[in-house]
Amino acid sequence: MGIVSFVDSDGQDRVVEIHASPLVAEGGVVTQVVEVRRDISGRRQMEAILAHSEHLASLGLLASGLSHEINNPLGAIATSVEGLRRRLPDEEGVGCEVRSRLDETLSRIAGEVGRCQTITHRLLRIARPSRRVRNLVDLNHVIEDVVAVLSYDIRQAGIRTELELGRELPLFRGDEAQIVQIVMNVALIGCRATG
Repeated sequence: MGIVSFVDSDGQDRVVEIHASPLVAEGGVVTQVVEVRRDISGRRQMEAILAHSEHLASLGLLASGLSHEINNPLGAIATSVEGLRRRLPDEEGVGCEVRSRLDETLSRIAGEVGRCQTITHRLLRIARPSRRVRNLVDLNHVIEDVVAVLSYDIRQAGIRTELELGRELPLFRGDEAQIVQIVMNVALIGCRATG
């Protein structure tokens, strides 16, 4: 048995499994060889996607712990920024321009802290282990979270995302972790197909 990888005439990567068995005539002479070829490209691609999904699941556990650890200092930073903004003098005059620049800088810091908190909350939602619990699930939020988490893979595949979500869709009862996994697998298949 052997496995051969090659690029076909359409430019697609192919993987073929080859089994060869000799036909031996009387006297031990090999007269012919029977060869069976099977294209296992799809299976290999699915194995790669499954391995990547398992890798993402492991990263999910790590991300869950990190998200909790990161959220505490982010909360402290956000509180400190608000405290500093309240201490800025309100009076007009000499320090007005300085106050305006400080307020702008503190607003930028608060915005970036909020962005980091949003990312860690998304990671927590996706990384949450499945308990086979059926709750009401908002498919729009699931898709937004998965696209945000896989944004690096999507960019690396050269895909431009444009979400057209159905905000009018009703919530449905299901296992959110399983829905996340399905959406993630579909997105990863798309990334692999184009990347």
